[in-house]
Amino acid sequence: MHIDKNTQTIDISQSLKEFSLDLRKFKNFGLEGISYDVKNDIFYLINERFPKKVVKVQGFFTNEVAKVEMEEKLMKSNFFLSDLSAIHYDEYRDKFYILSDESRLLAKIDNEMNFEKYLDLDISKQMKKMKNPEGFTKDKDGNLFIVGEPNIFLSFIIKP
Repeated sequence: MHIDKNTQTIDISQSLKEFSLDLRKFKNFGLEGISYDVKNDIFYLINERFPKKVVKVQGFFTNEVAKVEMEEKLMKSNFFLSDLSAIHYDEYRDKFYILSDESRLLAKIDNEMNFEKYLDLDISKQMKKMKNPEGFTKDKDGNLFIVGEPNIFLSFIIKP
């Protein structure tokens, strides 16, 4: 839909395209995280668990019909994340990052879809204060940002 500085209200009937997911197929009926690949016009949505799933929505901003499918290859070699709290697609490095609240880990997924433990959230006193890490993103310089409960924001500035 078109939104500008004069927009007061929005209505779903004004949307250019919409899709819905039948979440009743999942035992845990809620999506936890979202990321967007601008270059390929792909949204990645994650279901926390039961089952842990990555949903791929392609073609949302094009004239094509949006294509919705499970992204199985992103979960293929993941054995150490007990839940999925956030997902981030790093368009500058063509890598995925998935945050797990329960495992207290940030995982990096390489181009061959191999998982590796990237950041242990129990590594320092400051990081241990975050009880529930729920959101993650990176900027173009590679700096990391994690939000969680109770009202904690962590930033990791990467020095060149």
